[in-house]
Amino acid sequence: MPLFDTRASSLPPTPIPPSNASDPSTAFDGFPLVFEDQYLQVTSALPYGTNIYGLGEIIASSGFRRDIGTDGGAGTIQTHWSRDIQDPVDENMYGSHPIYLEHRYNVTTGEASSSGVFLLSAAGSDILLQTPPGSGVSLIEYRMIGGILDFYFFSGPTDAEVIAQYGSIIGYPAWQPAWGFGFHLCRWGYHNLSDDKENVAQMRAADVPLEVQWNDIDLYHAYRDFTTDPVSFPADELRAFIQELVSVSPDDIPIVDAGIAVTVNSTDVYDPFTRGVEEDVWIKNPDGSLYIGEVWPGYTVFADWFSENILSVWTEGLKNWSNMGVEFSGIWLDMNEPSSFCSYSCGSGANYSALVPLNVSARVITGYPECYNDTIWGPSGNITINGTSTYSCAADSTTMTVTEKRGVGAGGEQSVDLNSPPYAIHNGFGGLSQHTLATNATHYGGYAELDVHNIFGLMEEKTTYLALQSILPGKRPFLISRSTFPSSGKWSGHWLGDNYSKWQYMYLNIQGVLQFQIYQIPMVGADICGFRNNTDEELCNRWMQLSAFMPFYRNHNTYGAISQEPYRWPSVA
Repeated sequence: MPLFDTRASSLPPTPIPPSNASDPSTAFDGFPLVFEDQYLQVTSALPYGTNIYGLGEIIASSGFRRDIGTDGGAGTIQTHWSRDIQDPVDENMYGSHPIYLEHRYNVTTGEASSSGVFLLSAAGSDILLQTPPGSGVSLIEYRMIGGILDFYFFSGPTDAEVIAQYGSIIGYPAWQPAWGFGFHLCRWGYHNLSDDKENVAQMRAADVPLEVQWNDIDLYHAYRDFTTDPVSFPADELRAFIQELVSVSPDDIPIVDAGIAVTVNSTDVYDPFTRGVEEDVWIKNPDGSLYIGEVWPGYTVFADWFSENILSVWTEGLKNWSNMGVEFSGIWLDMNEPSSFCSYSCGSGANYSALVPLNVSARVITGYPECYNDTIWGPSGNITINGTSTYSCAADSTTMTVTEKRGVGAGGEQSVDLNSPPYAIHNGFGGLSQHTLATNATHYGGYAELDVHNIFGLMEEKTTYLALQSILPGKRPFLISRSTFPSSGKWSGHWLGDNYSKWQYMYLNIQGVLQFQIYQIPMVGADICGFRNNTDEELCNRWMQLSAFMPFYRNHNTYGAISQEPYRWPSVA
């Protein structure tokens, strides 16, 4: 069977009833190639019960190998829509990676080989893996709510070669500083500089090597990015502490959240926000006003990474922060799905939920590629018809050598519904604008959030990486980010998000780290001992042991939970 086989003769007969009786969308009424304004679909046959890996970010109940609907499995609906959620099982989460590695066994030759398929698209999507009852083949179906079908195929034939071939397309991972592979200590709940100092002293007393001390949002003044609390973390004292850390080994990494606080009145001074307004770098509403969501500091704006001025403004904010006393060695990028605690532009009082969904079911697409004349050859688009080429351009034509700049997708269309696309992908929150930016938020150049939502994290990572190159010349930038996309590894590492202090999640740690090796983001690890809930000694001990073999090695937990630094228990230290 070919690597990607969309022939009708290779696919099972339809209609196929829903695999989930409560979800009619899991039925297959047919396998046409669909290319509408807000719905694209293509289906490929796969060898029965083949081995599929990837298509994340995901914590899959089936394990590292994806459930393809054989051997009692229910199949998979993998949704790609980045969201802020505490490490759910079998639901979309922080990042989007529409790449899969397939490992096939040939019963005729007795040999196995690997290949890969990558769909380069930031559009929200469902990808279904299923084996219909009585079918001799399995299948994969892509259902997208925008973008184009831009596929890349990797022939392998080994797993390592597939991953390397993928890297040659998206870019290979950034080189990491040596200290990045050491032990990192963090928690949400280091209330003041004294807590930091005490932890470092205790780690040294217990003879536990500590490479990096981190700080969560406790560091901020009023939870505002690029600030320090003048009482809890006085800038001059913080600078002295960090300089002492670096002199004997440990480095310092602070958090940067995606939401930037707005000034609340005319006497409120917050330079990162006002500089962004002056340079026009914040995401807008469709009417041109600022898009205002809500995060930790209250009402917030969000960086428009498409803006021509965002790199200079972002660099200025980070540089001023460092000069003020936060002499960081790297940056922790959080909440960058992006996360907002309200739906739509709640800070500006706009109500976008009243828009009526557009029905495009009767719409017919009439455009075809250059050099295909549908008035002569009909609607099939075939490269040959009855043995005759349908290519109608002259041999010396330059038509095919002229590449036009892509449009702005849904943002440039007048007859589409940006808030409620006709097909509802299986987003765990339901509506696409829940707990994040509204899909009609507008970016520089006219791009709609609907089309670029999944690359917010990637674009922040690239911008921050370039900023750190200029702030810390001659040093390798070190970034750890929550939301990722293909090529994020060129700029950043990743931690596996807000996991739980459960044995199950220590086990799930393994599939997460393996998954990101496929995605060319090798600097990855979980929150050791678990982030949410309380841990215990035995779990923390075993998790510390396991994670010593992971590239990114950080102990981190949530506000209000018991302390879990390794020196707390002799068996862990």
